[in-house]
Amino acid sequence: MLIYSYVCIFSIFYCDILIQYLYGIGFNLIMYFICRLISRGGLGSGDIHYSICVAIFLKGSIILILISNLISSLIGILVFLALLIIKGKMIIKYRIPFVPFMFSGSCIARILENVVQL
Repeated sequence: MLIYSYVCIFSIFYCDILIQYLYGIGFNLIMYFICRLISRGGLGSGDIHYSICVAIFLKGSIILILISNLISSLIGILVFLALLIIKGKMIIKYRIPFVPFMFSGSCIARILENVVQL
């Protein structure tokens, strides 16, 4: 009976957390699928798979996921513009992996969560 009560408490307590994680994962996947459709396959499947890890790392918080995606995009744009200035020509044919930018954006968002208490 005691084990059954622990299982019930565990399932009730962690059910809300699991739902929050699933909402965060679904939200992030939808965002990256839309970006992939808009960019005509510019985002690879590895980027989309890594977005699941980012959503879990950010505890499923949609606000943190939005901040992380914004920071990731800004860092990616800055790196692309820096490469454009260094090379001096359009480098659209070069493929730049987006996962390092996603990693840095998620780390910065997690730090901001602790500093600002989002």
